[in-house]
Amino acid sequence: MSLQLLRRIFGRAHLVLATCLLATSPVAPAGSDAGHKVYDDRGNLLHASPQYTARRIVALAPHLCEMVYTAGAGDKLIATSEHCDYPPEAGRLPTVADYRSINYELLAQLKPDLILVWTAVLNAQRLAKLRLITPRVFVSEPHTFRAIADNLIAIGALTGHRAQAQNKADLFLRNINTLRAQYQNKYKDSKQLDAVYLIHASPPMTVNGGHWISRLLNVCGIRNPFAEVTAQVVKINSEALLSNPPDILIHSMDEQPVLKLLPGLPAFHISSDIVQRPTTRLYAGAQRLCEIVDNFKSTN
Repeated sequence: MSLQLLRRIFGRAHLVLATCLLATSPVAPAGSDAGHKVYDDRGNLLHASPQYTARRIVALAPHLCEMVYTAGAGDKLIATSEHCDYPPEAGRLPTVADYRSINYELLAQLKPDLILVWTAVLNAQRLAKLRLITPRVFVSEPHTFRAIADNLIAIGALTGHRAQAQNKADLFLRNINTLRAQYQNKYKDSKQLDAVYLIHASPPMTVNGGHWISRLLNVCGIRNPFAEVTAQVVKINSEALLSNPPDILIHSMDEQPVLKLLPGLPAFHISSDIVQRPTTRLYAGAQRLCEIVDNFKSTN
């Protein structure tokens, strides 16, 4: 799928979701062992010294910008990519990349000692150029809640904020698990709700069960009818929808999507920032999805 189509689908705030289109499965979980060694999602060792601390960080994805601040290292972030807008102070930093290109000359002038990058905008040539600027390039490719937590812990370890990052990661996982247990018990005797999360209206597109969005749906006891499809991003056709119609439609687009095949399908909106960026704010996304379940079940 072309980057131009990614731009159409994900727009200003949705580019992080494109990871699932271009990335491969992670080689090893990001994080640390023995308290010192830190690996990225491709299994690359970034450092093995407890004395190392990055002081000039560049984050080339919105979710990575956010994780730097969550880890407590926002004061060390010197540049970002387009759409890095949370927290608000991230939006005031210079940008050195967009979904099409990286300004290597400007990036080199900034002299970063750690570059955080996501796989959807990465290829071998770009990775080689980034490593000429600094050998410490952290490649992020989280697909699960645990992997998101591991990314945060690794960034904390790389920036001298391991304890804070660990605490935030543990809280995130604990909150997600608590919410899951609550909703598994709350509606255990009722029919499971089927929902399609729409990431693109024309043509209609959704995600399969391996994507973190589908995992968020599962937290609230929502079933993704396209969970078993092999492709992580799924084009929805009339046959698939009519053979197994969902109960509701959930979307994050500014415009109200119209699913012409099922015009009477109830539709619910949710902010893309808390669903389509793999950060600890996914817990807020899970809470909103659970509210949608409550609202629908209370009136049906």
